[in-house]
Amino acid sequence: MIEQEEATINIGTRLTSQGALSHLKTLDDVVTDYLKRFDFTVARGPRGVDHHDGVVDHCLTSRDLSQCIERAVDSRLASGKMFSENSCIAAKAKQELAAHLLQVQDRFKQCKTFEDVYDVVSARQISGIGLLMKYCVTSRVAAYLGIHPKDYLYLHAGPAKGWKALTGKRADYRMPVASLPKALRRLSAHRIEDLFCEYREALRPEMMRAEEDN
Repeated sequence: MIEQEEATINIGTRLTSQGALSHLKTLDDVVTDYLKRFDFTVARGPRGVDHHDGVVDHCLTSRDLSQCIERAVDSRLASGKMFSENSCIAAKAKQELAAHLLQVQDRFKQCKTFEDVYDVVSARQISGIGLLMKYCVTSRVAAYLGIHPKDYLYLHAGPAKGWKALTGKRADYRMPVASLPKALRRLSAHRIEDLFCEYREALRPEMMRAEEDN
């Protein structure tokens, strides 16, 4: 199995290019293979977080919400290593986002759902802060608050490419989990998002058609 610090967005693409995923014919095959190869249990922390983002675990050990926000935006693991998916974000943009979220942190305490947290994070447009960064920060702060995505899937960057490879269609950014194929709903929302990213080169429209025919 691949542990969380090793599970970068390039592993699935590398496996595909090596022919390691050529045996996958159905979405059930993909989900089963994914569960065998990717192990994020080390990132679950004391509150049962099921996520490949090691910064989530670091945020869970924060002394208070303010420190959690700072760590979430800084995007470093407890080891000090930068989380790869956020390595291209300019320091100035991170500083502006952190300062804003610290000013409005009381709004987080009123949040009941992942969507509530996301709306607080994305309320202010900051140059250099895109959809992926907003999602990552939301995941980290939400996990600290004990809130996890449940009803909606967020598709950005690699995950959006995976959805298009599977369906041939451009994905809505926020998609109801209930609208997804049954095979995918075996996974948590976090894992579905990660599967679309890791297996984006292996997913094919015929997998979707087979699912719809069942």
